[in-house]
Amino acid sequence: IGEKSKLEFDYSFPVEYSEAGYSFPEDARVIGCVKDAGGYMMLTATAKVPFNGSCARCLKPVSEVLETEFRRCVTAKLEKEDEDDEYLVATDGSVDIGDPIREELLLSLPLRLLCREDCRGLCPKCGKDLNDGECGCTLHEPDPRWAALKRFSEKK
Repeated sequence: IGEKSKLEFDYSFPVEYSEAGYSFPEDARVIGCVKDAGGYMMLTATAKVPFNGSCARCLKPVSEVLETEFRRCVTAKLEKEDEDDEYLVATDGSVDIGDPIREELLLSLPLRLLCREDCRGLCPKCGKDLNDGECGCTLHEPDPRWAALKRFSEKK
């Protein structure tokens, strides 16, 4: 960075993650800047990446865009007691932010992806998509341990 007080950047990188059924059809795009903040450098960035997955309730395909903010202090070296995820270390005047931003994106993925908030899911008996209408299955099955009591009450 050296003689500039602000350096802007805009670049893309691939995101690969095979866990939890997510796929990334396009590269992540990162836009940000590094500013001289009076004695230290502050890196600020926004990362966006489209991703695909399946609804956790009905299994329909879902496509969304994941966006995350990223802020870190940039330093020339770290003391052992300063080792932290809040700092990025500049080596030979450059900073590699690919891995930290990739990690931030992956940590921002939703634990449960839904096609819509009111998704009704699949019938646990027949597997019909309940968003398309009722299936006719009776979901409430009486506990067989109460069957003797039910027979007793029916006799009276």
